[in-house]
Amino acid sequence: MTLGRRKVFLIGSLPFIFLFLVLLYLSQEIAIVKIGYQIRRKREMLAKLKEENRRLGYRLSSLTSPRNLEREMKERGIRLCLTNKMQIRSLEGSYSSPVRSKRNLRVERENFIQGFLGSLFSKQAEAGQR
Repeated sequence: MTLGRRKVFLIGSLPFIFLFLVLLYLSQEIAIVKIGYQIRRKREMLAKLKEENRRLGYRLSSLTSPRNLEREMKERGIRLCLTNKMQIRSLEGSYSSPVRSKRNLRVERENFIQGFLGSLFSKQAEAGQR
C-alpha cells in the first residue's frame, strides 16, 4: 500500500473505531448501572432479613422465658413432678467432660429447653387423645 492509501484507510476507519469505543463505553456504563441496582436490592434484602432475624430472636427468647413457660403450663394444666429412681436411665459410654465451655452450656440449655417444650406439647397431645 502506498502512503496515500494508508492515510485514506486510517481516516476511513477512524469513525468505526470511534463508534466501537463509544459502544464499548456505553455497554460498560449499562453494566455498572445494572450491578448498582443489584447491589441495592441485595442490601434491601439483607436489611429485611436482619430485621426478621431480630424479630424471630426476640420471639424465641420470649417463648422460652421462664415466665412465659410457667404461664403456658398453668394454662394447659401441666404440673411438673420429681422423677423416681425407676424413671432415670443412664447411658453407657456417654461421658461428658467435667469442663464445660460457654458454648457447651448454651447448647445444653437449648437442648433442655427444646426437650422441655417438646414434652409440653406431647403431654398436651396425650391429654387430647383421651
